[in-house]
Amino acid sequence: TFIPSADLENDNVYEVSIGSAATSAREIKATSFDFSTAVAPVEPVVPITVTSHTPRHDATGVAINPSIEVNFSETIESSEVQATINVRNAQGAVAGST
Repeated sequence: TFIPSADLENDNVYEVSIGSAATSAREIKATSFDFSTAVAPVEPVVPITVTSHTPRHDATGVAINPSIEVNFSETIESSEVQATINVRNAQGAVAGST
């Protein structure tokens, strides 16, 4: 195992060579081997945000049978949405489905 003493740089190709000087405990020489690998930039993890919703915040005069819509900055798995969206009023949770 080779562990670089510093992080590898993004967008660079690194050449790796294994020389034939390496020997096993039984003194069998290794076959030389070369390969290259490219380091790709790591995209920063940006939290998913709500990009829009209806009804809007503090809306008045909302119909008694509204469809509540929430849009996110990325596609969300439907099972995750069901587990995280809760609608409540003064009496408690409002039943519904996604």
